[in-house]
Amino acid sequence: MSVSSCTFLSSQHALLLDIVEHRSSLELSSLSRAKDLAIIEAEGRHDRALEDLEKYCDAAVEEARRQLREEKEEEVKREREEARRHIEEKEARIEKCERRIADLEAKLAASKEATKRMEMEHQNEIYILKKTMKR
Repeated sequence: MSVSSCTFLSSQHALLLDIVEHRSSLELSSLSRAKDLAIIEAEGRHDRALEDLEKYCDAAVEEARRQLREEKEEEVKREREEARRHIEEKEARIEKCERRIADLEAKLAASKEATKRMEMEHQNEIYILKKTMKR
């Protein structure tokens, strides 16, 4: 092999090395960009997942609040109904007592009237007896 062919081969070899280095550099750069894109994409998915999780948690909290509100409303409704029934029962008992009092007052008035009549009859009998005894 001649010097010129060695020089040519050497320059060809150097050129090939430059091409390989440049290609490797491009591949590394491409891989680095791909890695960066993958990281960005993963961060985006992570952010979206966090947003979805926040939305899910917010929805779960709202649902729990709604259920609690409904349960409280039902409880208040039951308590009001129970209080209304209790009041109605008390009013019925009061009305019964008032009727009983009215009956007793009527009996008392009738008893007083009967006592008065009997007293007057007794006084009348005493008067008649006194008159009869004086004769």
